[in-house]
Amino acid sequence: MPDHTVSPDTGSLGTDFGRSLNGVLRALSDASRSSRTADALVAAFGDMDQLVASWGNQLPRPQRNRGKTISRALGTFTQGVELFVDALSAPDIHAAQEIAQQGNQLIREAEDVLEEIGELDAAEETFASGSPVESLNRIGREARLSVGWESTVAELDANLSSGVSWDAAMPGMGLQSRTILLMAQSLFDLEAFAAAVGVADDATTAGSFALAESDEWQRSHARAAAYLAGGAMTMHHAITADGSSELEVAHSAASAVATWRDGVLRHALATLLASSLEEYSHLVSKSGGHVAKKAASAHPDLLLNENLAPALRNAGGHAGVDVVEDGIRIGDETFTIENFVDRVLAYFEATMATFVGVTLAMTRLGADLSNDAYLAPRDRHAAVALFLGTYDLDCVAVHVDSDALTIQASGPEPDWMTLAAALSAIFPDSVERAQIRLSTGHGERTFTTSFERFRQYADGIEELPAEHAVLHFSAIVAASRLDSASPWSEEDWNRVAQAVTRRSKGVDLRAWVKNVRKLRDFGREADQPHVVNQCENALTELRR
Repeated sequence: MPDHTVSPDTGSLGTDFGRSLNGVLRALSDASRSSRTADALVAAFGDMDQLVASWGNQLPRPQRNRGKTISRALGTFTQGVELFVDALSAPDIHAAQEIAQQGNQLIREAEDVLEEIGELDAAEETFASGSPVESLNRIGREARLSVGWESTVAELDANLSSGVSWDAAMPGMGLQSRTILLMAQSLFDLEAFAAAVGVADDATTAGSFALAESDEWQRSHARAAAYLAGGAMTMHHAITADGSSELEVAHSAASAVATWRDGVLRHALATLLASSLEEYSHLVSKSGGHVAKKAASAHPDLLLNENLAPALRNAGGHAGVDVVEDGIRIGDETFTIENFVDRVLAYFEATMATFVGVTLAMTRLGADLSNDAYLAPRDRHAAVALFLGTYDLDCVAVHVDSDALTIQASGPEPDWMTLAAALSAIFPDSVERAQIRLSTGHGERTFTTSFERFRQYADGIEELPAEHAVLHFSAIVAASRLDSASPWSEEDWNRVAQAVTRRSKGVDLRAWVKNVRKLRDFGREADQPHVVNQCENALTELRR
């Protein structure tokens, strides 16, 4: 029987597998050519079984998903090889060939499983270098590349939303889903994370209708989102800062855990437990540990008891962290470095899964999650960088001053109106104007527009009759400038003017006059005198 207590060793996997496979192949070859006893075959497969058994033990995070993938591949490969033993004892050559084909199919399936390692490598590489802003910008660019640069934003969103293990709550969450997936692949136990998201989603959907319209809850959720990002950045800064000591990193990790416990997890768990605003308010007035204990009992599939290490849970509020020869000591408990990292990431995993599940459910229930009162400039920059990446643009800076947004970026010139339309949906209604300064390989471009105009005229534009749709689009273009000129050429404006001023048979004259006057006003706003003249001439002609 294999020893299931032996831990897997990623460093020696190639050597161990090669030795084990060669032993099996040698034993199979000998068994097929002689009448020797099966001792060598039993020993060879025993060695392979031991390798498979050792990889059945889970690796600590962040290597958990890699270990699971290797374990599945080794198990499937072993099943395939074992069929060749069955082929040796088959009643005839045809039966042996059929069994061998089944074995080869399993071996090919094992190879397919191992290809998932490439996905994990790519996910880890995404976060391995550069700042968080650069990582998110890279995610956006690679996401668009995977779907195709010719794809629309809607097609990109649908593709990314369908590529995760949980149900996206609504259109527009594809990029966020992709980012969370990559984080789960590189840091968490992906299978457990996705399951916990589903549990939190279902639990919240069952009882949180009363919270969806609550301003109090919406502010709390916005605050929790800021704490979630803040805790992650605390760890990131400690790890990447020059000259940080192991003690500083360990204490920063414990502080991040405390932030997630009291700033994020307590809110999210209270949301999925509560059936009224009063109950929610009562729960968040309790300690994070109290709410976690109640949720663990009500929803054991959230794996809170497994992931929320008590020592870590109590360490963040005081200087109870120390670096010792054996690793990290918290109170009376000592962790190896690997185990400490695993426990911190497990806490992050539980917090993130619960928060994501609650967010998805509350979005479906109609909660307004656009409150950005607590959003750090750093996080706003990161969110814009993620989105600009889908346009192959590097995000240099993002600044919001009252109702005005300014973005500095570099890269190829985009479809300005499409980009602005998407950005207007990202920012809250309080941001009414935008300026994008773009450095291209051919010089500087400056685009300005009105988000307020997009929100007023763009919604449902694709469902309008052509003459109304072009008028709505004119309203948006009239409030936009590219290097101080209209984004539309004079020919574009002329075509629009001809379409709007044309009087077809049976036209509603009141509606026609109203539309022509609107276009005249847009022409004035866009500094297009020829459009104004065409509209006035059309109105004069009507009065004759």
